[in-house]
Amino acid sequence: MVVYKDNFLKRIELALKKKLKKYVSLNLNPIVITQPEDVFHLPDNCKILLLRQDRIGDVLFSVPTIRALRNKFPEGRIDIILSRKNHGVHKAINKYTNKIWIYDKEIISIFRLIRQLRKENYDIVIDMFDSSSTTSSFFTKYLRIPLIIGIDKENRSSYTHVVPLRDKRSVYVVERIANLLTAFGIYTSEIDLSLEYLIDKEDQKKAETRMGAKTKAVRLGINLLGSSKARFWGKENHIRFIRELLKRYNDVEIFLFSTLVFTGLSNDICKKTGARRAPLTSKVHDYASLLSTCDIIFTPDTAAVHFASAWKKPCIALYLLVSGEEPMPWHQYKSLRSTSGNLSDISVEEVIQAFEELIIDN
Repeated sequence: MVVYKDNFLKRIELALKKKLKKYVSLNLNPIVITQPEDVFHLPDNCKILLLRQDRIGDVLFSVPTIRALRNKFPEGRIDIILSRKNHGVHKAINKYTNKIWIYDKEIISIFRLIRQLRKENYDIVIDMFDSSSTTSSFFTKYLRIPLIIGIDKENRSSYTHVVPLRDKRSVYVVERIANLLTAFGIYTSEIDLSLEYLIDKEDQKKAETRMGAKTKAVRLGINLLGSSKARFWGKENHIRFIRELLKRYNDVEIFLFSTLVFTGLSNDICKKTGARRAPLTSKVHDYASLLSTCDIIFTPDTAAVHFASAWKKPCIALYLLVSGEEPMPWHQYKSLRSTSGNLSDISVEEVIQAFEELIIDN
């Protein structure tokens, strides 16, 4: 009944958003920018507002674009709107931004934020979404900012300028977002597109203390799942994998990472395999700090994949293939894919083979 209720509420939310889209559009006919050109000629002290009020991973793979904008406008003001969901990784962008605004879904909070943002007199707003966002369209309509650039998609009439949406089947999301830089005369082929997420020495030391000293040559961190079971490889698969891996390798220690909701599941797997449970934390940055102590990361397609990329750590990532999209590794990934709509169809032997290949490569 809970799943049914969640799906029902989600359908209502999507239906309302669809109706709302027609009211938040500016009905603009945007200029399409296909080649690198400094279209806007912004002053050195320009004021830029970025829209990125979505998920944790979206912030992480927007870092290269934000970093390039800061290099282009070292004296400019670059502010960003984040959400309650992804504000926890603000340290990824702190050194490239001046102010972080928090978007809250409550109506009163939204209009209060709109009033505050209008007073800032931004020169341009950059929507960093590569999929249509009703919230972004709402902001672009009511903020009254003269220049609005986004990626060419369903809500294109909300922008004054757009860059083409590159093929999601062959172009990694980092590159798709970075394509926005062409409107500022920046060649994406000439900039650093690597991800970054800094864990400072103090946080690293705290994490190492909480995790305990390494007892084996290799520490494998297994991220069981995110906030739901939608992307879960399966309890029995994890048990079989851990048992087989520890039987083959006596120099590997394994830690399981999970949210508080799935502590029971994590504890049960640990009891049956000899794996250890990573300390629980409610803060994303603390979770990232703990995860960073691992040498190899095994995870479904969650923010852990992007953390691994930022730290250039080997990663085994499990993907559900949908809408013809292909997972595109950004570092030393072994991407295992399910086309059936069920991650549990990926075999234990496939994951063990991926682990062994990463060990050999590193």
